[in-house]
Amino acid sequence: MATITYRPDQTVLIYDSFYNMNAVVNASDYDVVYSYFYGVSDNRTIAGNYAAILFNIAQQGGYNVIELLQIIKGANDTLQMNSLICYYLNTFKSKAWYHSKKSSSKSKIT
Repeated sequence: MATITYRPDQTVLIYDSFYNMNAVVNASDYDVVYSYFYGVSDNRTIAGNYAAILFNIAQQGGYNVIELLQIIKGANDTLQMNSLICYYLNTFKSKAWYHSKKSSSKSKIT
C-alpha cells in the first residue's frame, strides 16, 4: 500500500510498502497520474496504489511517467490497462515475480 506525503518544496514523497520503494516526485506529475487513476477507479486507495506503481515503473525502467500514462490512457478498457501495467512491471523482476516463482516451485505437478 502506498503512503503519500506532500512536501513544501512542490514534491511528493511516495512510499510503497509492498515494493519497499521511496520516491520523491514532482507534485504536478503526481497529481496528473493520481487524478487519472481516480477518474477510472473512483477509489482513492486504488488511485494512490496505481500511481505509486506507475512511478515505480518509471523509476525502475528510466521512463517518463507522463509518457507511460499516455500509453495507459490509450487502453480500450481496464483489462488492457492492467495488461499494459503488467507488461511494464515485468520488465524488471518485481517482488510479485519472486513470489510467483517461489509458489510455483512448490506446486509442480508430477
